[in-house]
This record gives sequence, structure tokens and C-alpha cells, in this order.
Amino acid sequence: GVLARAALAAVVDPVLRAAGAAPLADATDGQPREVGA
Repeated sequence: GVLARAALAAVVDPVLRAAGAAPLADATDGQPREVGA
């Protein structure tokens, strides 16, 4: 449900940011490195 999704997002979001949201954002920002687009 909505609460489960919100809880999951609350846990996953900071983890993804810490694990490399910046490199991922760079890759999707016109310079595909590991995405292969």
C-alpha cells in the first residue's frame, strides 16, 4: 500500500544517494557511462 511504498522510499532513497546518485545523475545527464544509452 501507500505506507509500505513510503517506508520503502524512505529507506531506499538515502541509500541510493549514498551509493552513487550523483554518478547516476551524471550518467543520465547526456554522458552515458554505465547506462549504455
